[in-house]
Amino acid sequence: MFLDLFVVPLVAIVMLLIATWRLLARVAYSHDWPVWFPAAAIGLFVLSAIVANLLMKLRQKIRTVRTRREMAVMQQRYPNCHVTQLSNGQWFLTDRETGREYDSGQHIGHTMPLARTRDAGIILQSLNPEKH
Repeated sequence: MFLDLFVVPLVAIVMLLIATWRLLARVAYSHDWPVWFPAAAIGLFVLSAIVANLLMKLRQKIRTVRTRREMAVMQQRYPNCHVTQLSNGQWFLTDRETGREYDSGQHIGHTMPLARTRDAGIILQSLNPEKH
């Protein structure tokens, strides 16, 4: 397991770096570029990979904080409901006492408008839109 998870990827990375170094050294030599060009190019690639990874982690952290804040707002808005965010971004609200489901009728996403219940009165209103 240690061999598969650590040694093999490490050897592959070292072999890739050696091949990249040799290729960049030949290109630098043929164009009369400085000797340090391969090291700078590889260092720049590694640095850009690290920066991209840090930015990806920052985006994920911002998304997590925003989701937690929205969840807290929804729980404060509907204190007697179980609040769950669905994978499509909508909120699923269930009354804790009755188990009745709430349906907002809109794509809530990040705006979180007030929800309405999915009961007989709402169904009647949707069948008779002139009475709204």
